[in-house]
Amino acid sequence: MTKLRDELMTASKRRLLVNIYQLNTEVVYTGYVRRVSHADFILETYNEQGIRDGGVLLRQSNVDFVETDSFDLDYMKRLIRINDHYNLHHEALQLKLAGDSNLFMSTLRLLWQRQAVVQLIVKSDDDKKRYHEGVIVQIDDEKLEFDQINKFNFTKRQFETIALNDVIGAEFAGKEMKLVAQELDLMVPDKHQTSQPLSIVDSVATIKQLAQTKQWAIFQLANEKQFFYIGQVVVANDAEAVIRVADANGQFGGYVWFRYIEVHKIINVDDYLQLITTIIQKNQMTNQFDVAVLNGERDFDAGDNIMFHILEQAYYFKRVIHISALNQADISGIITEFDHQNYTITVKATDEDIVDTRVIMIEQIVEMAFEYVKAFIEEKRLKA
Repeated sequence: MTKLRDELMTASKRRLLVNIYQLNTEVVYTGYVRRVSHADFILETYNEQGIRDGGVLLRQSNVDFVETDSFDLDYMKRLIRINDHYNLHHEALQLKLAGDSNLFMSTLRLLWQRQAVVQLIVKSDDDKKRYHEGVIVQIDDEKLEFDQINKFNFTKRQFETIALNDVIGAEFAGKEMKLVAQELDLMVPDKHQTSQPLSIVDSVATIKQLAQTKQWAIFQLANEKQFFYIGQVVVANDAEAVIRVADANGQFGGYVWFRYIEVHKIINVDDYLQLITTIIQKNQMTNQFDVAVLNGERDFDAGDNIMFHILEQAYYFKRVIHISALNQADISGIITEFDHQNYTITVKATDEDIVDTRVIMIEQIVEMAFEYVKAFIEEKRLKA
């Protein structure tokens, strides 16, 4: 443990960007070590886009190893510098702790006093990690009382008692957590809304109606049924549509184009949708919905081939675009060739871990995401 603590202390003093690999989980935290005690430490964390977003408190006994030099960290440093330049980081971590003698307890007590939403990392009997999101209601030297929330089903909100010896970490102070903390009174059983999908027997009529009402909805597309978008239809014709997407922070998260054949489910009543739309409305009232570096009010023409124009603009302006096509893996990259005669595009992946250049038939494309933050950051990295 002394060797690990020395590595953490060195990383803190030299302000080294690190990857923290944990035991019995594939979750890796990236960031800068802010505080170190004899048994615990706090990392100011950065997400996969290189954006600063909150922190994590961890017991050193939960760490497998600390990485301070790697290809992945060099890549992250470049992303962080881009976010520095365009001021895309979330609020810096604020730590007002008296001392480091019992960093774990003092941090948890501070989060309790602030009534902050946290995500506790709790060990189970099979050594796997369980994640509990909610608010610490009370804490002593042996246990804590926890008000566990469920953003996706308000009826599952419950109080539980957790032994402190079982708590091995806590994520805290992320932007999404701060926004959710303001909506604790919403996420209660009395305000539960049973999920209600819209009929997609006539998906054209359903989506065109959503385009008129500008109602936010959950779009679950067939290619990735485990994922979904919260979106607002901005344009629709008889074969295709574009939605304006909101991210988990209730901010503009780019656009998604899709063919109607790709639609698996559209939901317009749901607990999580209720939560995010509440946050969206507050962000719009305070001018926090739009992201300065993105165009959240782009115009589209419903009268022609929407997809073709999106592809042409992505090609001419060398924009990163994420493409899903039939019978092949998704790819995020730059369009390097546009063959109008054979109706194909050539896409070169921008992920530095992947060497992939692919010719895609345009008629096989079923979904595209574009003009989102990660794409913007990648474009700037490629031009740097």
